[in-house]
Amino acid sequence: MRRGWIILGSVLLLSGCGALLGPRAELHLPEGNDPASVGFRDGCNSSLGNIGSGMLQARPFSLDVNRGIEDKQYYEGYRTGANYCTYFLDAAPI
Repeated sequence: MRRGWIILGSVLLLSGCGALLGPRAELHLPEGNDPASVGFRDGCNSSLGNIGSGMLQARPFSLDVNRGIEDKQYYEGYRTGANYCTYFLDAAPI
């Protein structure tokens, strides 16, 4: 019986770690400093802050408005990243 409680406690503890590390969507974000990649990451972070729950809601809105106006690649990357992370968290939005 004691072994069952230990296993149950371990499973609950390990399942809670995923919430601290963030959603799996962040594992697939593009790397690099090109405008599209930076915009994608900013869009994803903004989206997670808007629709996420718990600690994800503490993320700041990170759209660089001036850069979005001047750089079309940044803006397209931002829109794509926001859509990607929105769908990743909520596959059936209303």
